[in-house]
Amino acid sequence: MLDNFDVLILLFAPFAILAAILFVALRKFRASEEDERLSFPRLFPWVLLIAVVGFNFFAYDVPAGIGIGLFITTLAFAIVLSFDRARQGTLVYFLAGTASVAGLLLGGRANEFILEVNMCTALLCLGALLMAHALKEIRWNALWLAKMNMFSLPESIRHLPNIWKSATSMRRSEHPIMVSILKTFLLTVIPLLFFAYLLSAADPVFDKMIEHIREQALERTLWSIVIAGIGTYFLTLRFRKEIQESTPTLSRLSFVNVIVPTLSLLLLFALFLFIQAKYLFGSHADFLQIGITYSNYVRQGFQELLVASFAGSVLAYFLIIKQRELTDAPKASGLKVATAVLILELALLLASALKRDVMYMEMYGLTRVRIIGLLFLAWIAGILLLLLFFTVWRRMLEKLLLSGILFLSAVTVLTLNLLNIDAMIARATPPRGQTKDFIYINMLSADALDGWRESIGSASSVYENVRLKKFLTQEEEKQLAEAKISMHAFIDRRSEIISLHDYFISKWQTFNASILRAHRAFQTEKNLFFTLPDCLIAEIEDYQVINNIVLVTEERDRFENYEYPFIQSMHYYPKTLESMVMLRRETNRPGQNSADSCTNSSRTPQS
Repeated sequence: MLDNFDVLILLFAPFAILAAILFVALRKFRASEEDERLSFPRLFPWVLLIAVVGFNFFAYDVPAGIGIGLFITTLAFAIVLSFDRARQGTLVYFLAGTASVAGLLLGGRANEFILEVNMCTALLCLGALLMAHALKEIRWNALWLAKMNMFSLPESIRHLPNIWKSATSMRRSEHPIMVSILKTFLLTVIPLLFFAYLLSAADPVFDKMIEHIREQALERTLWSIVIAGIGTYFLTLRFRKEIQESTPTLSRLSFVNVIVPTLSLLLLFALFLFIQAKYLFGSHADFLQIGITYSNYVRQGFQELLVASFAGSVLAYFLIIKQRELTDAPKASGLKVATAVLILELALLLASALKRDVMYMEMYGLTRVRIIGLLFLAWIAGILLLLLFFTVWRRMLEKLLLSGILFLSAVTVLTLNLLNIDAMIARATPPRGQTKDFIYINMLSADALDGWRESIGSASSVYENVRLKKFLTQEEEKQLAEAKISMHAFIDRRSEIISLHDYFISKWQTFNASILRAHRAFQTEKNLFFTLPDCLIAEIEDYQVINNIVLVTEERDRFENYEYPFIQSMHYYPKTLESMVMLRRETNRPGQNSADSCTNSSRTPQS
């Protein structure tokens, strides 16, 4: 057990390490004479004001929702304003627009994976905007861009002495803009807080009216200072000229250094594709010969093939760059042919991944991984097509290739949001006459609302079929366990939606369209979404106790034998009969089936 001193040490250690790193950085990186005076961007005070106001109005003390999206949009607009007019080109508008759209889509779907993709997309675009702001110009060259990203951290650390010197030199009025901003801020905030305190003490009615504002004043002020400080730091950051001017090349790699590994990979991919040609179109007997089952084969390999194809496309990109650097025509032609063959083999790898995905869906049905994987597969296929054009068409500029990749990425993110993935899974008919996996469906987001309705009716039917039986078959025990777990999964999601909606009532910034739609359904169909699931769990547990039906093994097998990638895990632990008996005693439940309190009418789903 940690005592208070140990806790203080653990909390203090990260800050001490950070302070030591900053101290070393300030000592090591000295500002040059050229960089001593900070260069403030266009409309700098207004840019900071927009960022601070946007944070306080849209994003203060709120979870993910439309408010965060509006704040991201505000930041994108502010950063664009800070660019010189001559540099506000297509790329800047594209990055700002993509960040804004991805941010605003946080108020659309409830799918957690899609929300994370939207947030990552928005942050990456904002980071790219700040990077473009710190550079004199953008070169559409992959090696140059990689170099700028590699130097972004050192250049950011080098900027610390400039900020420090500027702060200490303000007394000499070397930075009149910053001095004016600080003076205005202090002359506004200090008397405002002082007189607000006095007036609150003088009048209890006024004190009651501004109590909420007064409680948040200090915290909002501190966060506003942080936002303004971060904005000042990054908007005054400039990369050194000598770093931006030089463009790296692959001249250190000889033709032999490149062609030998490439040919080796070509042989490896060819061998893999040869084996795939037999088993991808094989039968169950073919898999039994090598000691694996058909179901195990289709489960594995899809994600690995996608990663391999993506990594191979990055390798092909650099091979094309090297090929364009070669002055020896025969060597350049040989590397071009090898690169084209590599791209074609990668396309066949994607075809193999697609076939595996189709085989899986024919065996088990739709899941988030399979649908998202298909979109990712299409994205990689588009990149490979662009790379193939870039390989065989010498006149194609690298700018066109990189622009195409950016456009494909934005379209992929937008498609993820337009497709209601969870609703597609809930509506899909399971293959080979299987029953729907309602545990999985109830672990999905509020986008799968219609599937939740169906799951409650299915669980009710399962219980109705067995509730008068004293003994159950193994299959009936499995169905009853799955019905029980599915209701627990739904109740978890229901509690989450109610909590988020209650937050939305007090703060509109947390608005999410799918959450609002699900909550409205809960209110209009209370018997279906509230009474029935709770009653079903109580009745099933009472039935287990009365008839000594143990489902612990079936419930544990359900969780141990299934994987749920891209799914928020549920909090559920199988109950033993002893724990259920103790719960009955604590809650004074009767020693008979709880159908006395949960009537047959309550178990009938109503729309």
